[in-house]
Formats: sequence, C-alpha cells, structure tokens
Amino acid sequence: MSPNWHSFVNTEGPRLFRYFLARFDAQTADDLVQEVLIRVVRKVRSGDFDPSRGNLAALAFGIAHNIARETFRDNKRSLEDPASHDLQDNEVVSEISNIDDALIQEQELKRLRTAITKLSTPEQEVISLLVSQDLPLPDVASALNLPLNTVKSHIHRAKAKLRKELTISASPSKEPQ
Repeated sequence: MSPNWHSFVNTEGPRLFRYFLARFDAQTADDLVQEVLIRVVRKVRSGDFDPSRGNLAALAFGIAHNIARETFRDNKRSLEDPASHDLQDNEVVSEISNIDDALIQEQELKRLRTAITKLSTPEQEVISLLVSQDLPLPDVASALNLPLNTVKSHIHRAKAKLRKELTISASPSKEPQ
C-alpha cells in the first residue's frame, strides 16, 4: 500500500522546512526540503523503507539530518556562524512593534543560541528534532539512528547544561566598586 503522499508532504514539508531554516537561509532550506522528499519517495518505491523500524516522518528527519551534515560539510559552514541568522533576527525584530520588547527578545534569542552552540553535536541534534520539530522521542531516536535511552540521556544532559548556562548568563556580573 502506497503512502498518501499529498498528506505526507503537507504535514512534514513545513516541519522539514523549519528544521532546515534553523540552520540555513530560506532558499537553501526550501531546496533541502525538496531533496529530502525526493529521497523519501525513492526509498519507499525501491523497497528500502522498513515500516517496522519507524514511520515516514522518522525516515524523513533521518534523511534531513544526513543532508544537513552533508551541506555543512560541503559549504564548510558551522552551526556557530552568527551571520546565517542575521536575516531571521532582522525579520523577527521588524515584526515587533515595541522596540524595547524587540531588544529583550533579541538578547534572549542570542543567549539561547549561544547556549545551544555550547552543547555537544549529538545534544544539539536531539534538541533540534525534539523542540523545533516536535518529534516524539522514538522518532528522534529513529531519525538519528540512536537507541531511545541514548536520546533520553542526551536530552537530560542538554537540559542541565542549558539551564546552567542560561542561569549564569542571566545573572548580573558583579563589578568591583
């Protein structure tokens, strides 16, 4: 039985786009979503997809994860590159009418991005799939080809590191008098 491709694309396409948009510019994200969808269709049609190992969403995000790595490697870009986020930051700020709120939000966003870049790569990947894409834990494990308990460990460690980092960066620095 063939999957309902129309429903799959309408459901997972936007989620994949948000996943890539967190890492790349909008045009690149759009291109990468198309590449993921093509690879998913090819895998299903060739019989390489085993539904017992996960659902199509997990397959798609596993492919997306690999494509993101390929793209970073090919472009020699890093997740810590703040220039890739400048356009998104400007768009967010322009949509907020109150400049004070905008500045506070921008500072909070930068603090969060900085804290996330301090996580290990596996922790960053798990948090991205879990939070940005709202994937359930078994799908995150399947997408990253990791055991479920390993994913849970990454989440636990990442949350503790983020909590500590955000608490430290939020506390006012004490200056000598």
